[in-house]
Amino acid sequence: MERINLVYIDDQIDPLLSKHLSEYQPDGIEIHYDEVKFDCENGYESLIKDNLVKSANIIFIDSRLFENSTASSGKYTGEQFKLILKKYYPFIEVIVITQNEIPEQYSSTIAKYNLAIEGTSDEYYNNLFQKNIDSAIARICEYRAILSDIKIDSEISCTVEKINNSLEGIDRYDELNKTDIDKIVELFKKLQENLDG
Repeated sequence: MERINLVYIDDQIDPLLSKHLSEYQPDGIEIHYDEVKFDCENGYESLIKDNLVKSANIIFIDSRLFENSTASSGKYTGEQFKLILKKYYPFIEVIVITQNEIPEQYSSTIAKYNLAIEGTSDEYYNNLFQKNIDSAIARICEYRAILSDIKIDSEISCTVEKINNSLEGIDRYDELNKTDIDKIVELFKKLQENLDG
């Protein structure tokens, strides 16, 4: 049975959305649900480093999360954060949810339940989740199946490991940064000194 880590991020957890997310169990899928209450004193980097976020397969994030005037740095909409998060974790499916009007070009942003417009919350969220969560689960299962096929080809094992780490939420950098290179250069210098000495 496939296991999917579903994480809901908000500075003010919506109890109705939380209830429906925590109870959602599609056939043949084990959903593990968690919440991250965003502290407005922190910037977006705190979310990128959060262990629940890193290990998520699907994230529901509030569109207005970073609009709070007390956010210390990195004030972004949920849609903008989604794009930033994709740089670090390209295989996490991010669903932005809002109570605001949705711009036409934001096709993957969805509306929160509104009693004045929709029927019951059960009907609304069941329909919404079947369209959005089920599609995200299908993409994740497809990624996993493709990765499983690729693992047979050992010629690209380094790339496969990077993809696998990203799918599993393992935080390893794809490329060496300046600090890493400086450390390697220092180690080579010390090694050369020992050889010369």
